[in-house]
Amino acid sequence: MLKASGPGSSPFTINVKGSAIQFTANSTPYTINVPDAQITLSPSATTATTTATGGTWVTTVPSKLGGNLFLGGVPFLAPPGNFPGGVSPVTWTAVAVPSAPGAAGV
Repeated sequence: MLKASGPGSSPFTINVKGSAIQFTANSTPYTINVPDAQITLSPSATTATTTATGGTWVTTVPSKLGGNLFLGGVPFLAPPGNFPGGVSPVTWTAVAVPSAPGAAGV
């Protein structure tokens, strides 16, 4: 999830690379790599869209939308047996590079 605020008059893109989700369950550490993402906030977009293109999540949202936006996702097949619910902590790390000067990364 990405939190955006403040509509802009020009579109800008945030490229997210090297995402990974890490947690431990039943004493077993897990690292799940997440596909790269490209999020574009555009004043001309009227609806939010997300597609998987060439192994990258490509999302376009109206600049005025703000709030929480889709960052990316990955399927995870839980191992059979006694896999616990409510695993905590879960850490998502990534490198985000905004295209607009002065825009903050994730």
